[in-house]
Formats: sequence, structure tokens, C-alpha cells
Amino acid sequence: MKEIQITRAGAVAHIQPEEFTIKITGSPSDDMSTKEAEAFFTREAETLANILSNTLPGGTLDRLLGNLMASRATLFLVPLFSEKDK
Repeated sequence: MKEIQITRAGAVAHIQPEEFTIKITGSPSDDMSTKEAEAFFTREAETLANILSNTLPGGTLDRLLGNLMASRATLFLVPLFSEKDK
């Protein structure tokens, strides 16, 4: 199993963010309905986002968000013209 260590944010008002271990295992069930899958992925994303946004330094979180958006940008691209217009 691979392991990485990331620096947590500094203390705010003398309160240090909690340390977390994130373990990524298993796979989503293939038997979930669309509604179940939506709830599952929403719950997992919200949990992960909450932990990361409350634990990572702001600079790391900003760059992580930028990297994630850049890696998924092709999903958001909409062609301005149909293929027939070319």
C-alpha cells in the first residue's frame, strides 16, 4: 500500500487542526441504483472535502482545487460549433 504524508495547516487561535489518516480502499458497489450512487458519492465527497478544507494549509488547498479542476476541465468543455460546421 502506498502512503503519502502532507503537511497540515498551522494553528489558528492556538488550536492546531486535527491530524487525519485517509485510507482509500475497496470500490463502489456495481449494484447501486442511480439514487443510491448519487447519495454514496455525495457523502464521500462531502466527507473528504470537509476533512481537507479544515486540515490543509490554504495554499495547498487552493492548488489542489486548481489541479483537480484542470484535470477534469475536458468534462466541462462544450463545443461552440457542431462538427458539421467545420
